[in-house]
Amino acid sequence: MRPRNNPKNRRGLLEYQKRQLELSRRTESEARKRRIESNLEKWVNFLPNELKSSMPNKLPKTLIEKIKGTSLKPPYNKYTVVSAEDISTARFTSYSIIYALIQGGFVTPSEVKITDIMDGYNNINGMFNSRQWKDYFFDDNSKILLIEGSSKSLALLGSKGEDQFWREILEFTKNKDKLVIITYVTEDNEREKDVFIPLLTSDKDLNFRLIKRSVFVKLTDDEEGEIRNG
Repeated sequence: MRPRNNPKNRRGLLEYQKRQLELSRRTESEARKRRIESNLEKWVNFLPNELKSSMPNKLPKTLIEKIKGTSLKPPYNKYTVVSAEDISTARFTSYSIIYALIQGGFVTPSEVKITDIMDGYNNINGMFNSRQWKDYFFDDNSKILLIEGSSKSLALLGSKGEDQFWREILEFTKNKDKLVIITYVTEDNEREKDVFIPLLTSDKDLNFRLIKRSVFVKLTDDEEGEIRNG
């Protein structure tokens, strides 16, 4: 026997389905919120004490406006060079950016890979003990690569492994959705220039390739002071 085509029954069924859909959405939203809160807690616990307060709400408003001009959401088609006179304020800014991306649900702590630039140069050949570093940093599952400690003085040294490191960064991130953040310490003669062009490597052609695909977040003296004074 065919069920009766009762409008009242149909309306009740539709209302039931609507309630179930709303419940499902609320449940997923609450689960996502809990996952993000857990990820933020893991991230802050991972950080050294001097960086635990690195959060967007601790940054100057003028600096936040500059950051908004970078690749905050996928696709990450530009590197972000965060430059400052003081490495600590450049780091604070970089870690605040990462906090914001975790808070937005775009990335998890395990998808963030961090290296000091000299560790990169020294381990880029991937031989022997360097293999562990290379497997960690050049992880296909990563979404953010944070490279700390670049400067003009370091680039002019022409350190062994420098060219290979940057070439492999370019190759690794080519056609891949990965955000590269580079902290850069500016020198007096760089801060005085109207047009700021970081020197990431002593190889001019390679530096041009890196700069061409980068955006810059340059901190002013006032912005650095505001960060230091908390």
